[in-house]
Amino acid sequence: PGFIYGNRVEVESNATNQNGVPPGALDADNFSELEFVSPQFYGSVPTNNLVVLNQTRFQSGMVKFFGGKMQGANQACIVSYISDLTYVGGTIAGCGLTAADSADAIQLLNPGNSSLDGNGAQISNMSFCTVGAGDTAGNPNAMTGLRLDTKTDWVTLSGSNGRGCGQLYSIATGNTSAHLNLSGGNNAPS
Repeated sequence: PGFIYGNRVEVESNATNQNGVPPGALDADNFSELEFVSPQFYGSVPTNNLVVLNQTRFQSGMVKFFGGKMQGANQACIVSYISDLTYVGGTIAGCGLTAADSADAIQLLNPGNSSLDGNGAQISNMSFCTVGAGDTAGNPNAMTGLRLDTKTDWVTLSGSNGRGCGQLYSIATGNTSAHLNLSGGNNAPS
């Protein structure tokens, strides 16, 4: 897709007849710009992820989410391989329901296009996790708000709340970026 704008887009995924692999709400690859205002993405019978953003052929544009709520995924709720993700003022909860090792609200992974030197994001005024969120093995604090992979660069996380999270963010071993600003007014779990 080129330019797509969605206002109050609601998607409820139900993976009862599938293996849970396809994203439940949004699977985007090689696009110019996607923008969503107050999206409501919910996994009633969760898939592995709610949103997957990719750039397999060329450097994709940007994705912007403003407000809304995303809840219910077996692994990470949002997986991003793109160079520019913005999420302002929303709630992401109930991620990693069956996989504690990928129980993340947002995963910023190495770009799908190897010509890029990394990816980045601006995340602000978010509510991550909830009390009791985590995997089905009984670990109530497995969920992480934001996971940064080795090539993740140019990331700002500010004014966000990690209530009920195991940690607000995690950084992969080997990420030596000097362009990470992760401490601006956040309320992290103790």
